[in-house]
Amino acid sequence: MSRWPPRTATGKEKALTKQYFDLWDAFGFAHDVAMELSHSTGQAWQPEQGNDPAGQDAYLVGPDDARIRVRRAPALHLQDRIYLTGTIPSGWLDHWPRDEDGDLLRARISLAITKSASQAAGEIELRLLTWHLRDLATARAAKALHDQQHQHRRELVGQLLQQLGEQAQDATAYRPETTVIFGAHNKPVQAEITLPGWDDVAEIALRLRPAALAVALAPLLRQFHDAA
Repeated sequence: MSRWPPRTATGKEKALTKQYFDLWDAFGFAHDVAMELSHSTGQAWQPEQGNDPAGQDAYLVGPDDARIRVRRAPALHLQDRIYLTGTIPSGWLDHWPRDEDGDLLRARISLAITKSASQAAGEIELRLLTWHLRDLATARAAKALHDQQHQHRRELVGQLLQQLGEQAQDATAYRPETTVIFGAHNKPVQAEITLPGWDDVAEIALRLRPAALAVALAPLLRQFHDAA
């Protein structure tokens, strides 16, 4: 049977929704839902105050970096809805999974404002939490790999600076990639060593004066090439 046009809410339903809308408290709702989630999942969930000066948002904070924002719909014509969105931890944005169009994946649902805390917790578990925890796990693994690669690059920079001595400087702060510069422009040898952060690769750009120095360097290049 067709559901169009949609059924118009009765006066009693509108009055009930308005009552919930007027009395609804984000932190109180989050507190009650956190208790229900703790009971149903067997893991600790806590409510957290939101940032809205009017008190219209709050957070559900759970295990494994899970954090869900709870907010009431701002538009008056949607005043019977509560929106819940899985948040991205600070520093994780670059590692967060994206869809095929390059947009960030976000686990989000909306609920009727008249849902009880128990009903809301069930909806969160069924429709939101699984996807939010999946995205968190994907981002956590990507961040761990990134941090490992970053630590490896920093160790290499330290070794390069030690080996090259006072004529070398770490130029990473003002370069887009991890970079060590050796020598000055007016010296016979100037080198720029870049660790781009993909694979285990180092890129070295050399400037030699006179050009005949390249001939002196050739045996060393051949030695590394043949040893690979």
